[in-house]
Amino acid sequence: DHADAGWKQERYCTTDRLGYCFFHSDASRLPFTVQRDGYRPVMGLLDRGSEMVWQEDVVLRPVDDGLLRGRVIMIDPGGEDEPLRSGASDEQRRYKDNLQVALHIGELLRFAGAGAVLTRVNDTPLDPAQKVVRSEEVSADLVIALDHGKRPGVAYYYNSAKGRQLAGLLRKEIADGFSCRRVSLGESTDFLIVHTGMPAVAISFGDRGCRKMAEDEEIQSWQKARAVYRAVRAYFSELPRTEAAKP
Repeated sequence: DHADAGWKQERYCTTDRLGYCFFHSDASRLPFTVQRDGYRPVMGLLDRGSEMVWQEDVVLRPVDDGLLRGRVIMIDPGGEDEPLRSGASDEQRRYKDNLQVALHIGELLRFAGAGAVLTRVNDTPLDPAQKVVRSEEVSADLVIALDHGKRPGVAYYYNSAKGRQLAGLLRKEIADGFSCRRVSLGESTDFLIVHTGMPAVAISFGDRGCRKMAEDEEIQSWQKARAVYRAVRAYFSELPRTEAAKP
């Protein structure tokens, strides 16, 4: 249900609760794509021939077997609470990189059927207390804070077994994916990480000691986003075995 059938920018119809979709076209050959968040899209070609009415059966298969469907992940791309000082170009660049990676992570999560909530989509972030409140309002399953420093590392709340588990998976993805000699793993004192009621981690992407950072900024952002997505996927795939652990 609620899958869209269309081609490029044109939508032909949306399936009903039984999965049916009806529309009229005078074309004898009509390309189509059927898609819905959480499922792999299907492309095809309707070839009517001499028939006045024709039918095509399409089956959408869930991304990663539906592992992330219905999950909600809040992403906090680090930014300054107050307007930046004039001339602070390095910080402006860092905050821009944080947001770009967060947006890419959001796209990957939504494609897999998860909900992605960002604490900012521009240069005006929420304050720390508002972020905590927001995480509760959206019933987030995870909170991931993003930043860029000189050295790569992942941190978690010391009393969170699940936070430590996710942090360990993220550390492995960053170390392996970018051939980093050392990715630190430690405890976070960040207000958001400490005060949320769900597992939370803070990631710092850095290029020091890492050999596989792409030169193209867009490619690099997508590589970082995929590393986070793979760790989140691994976390939820292992969750049944650790469900009894406290958050």
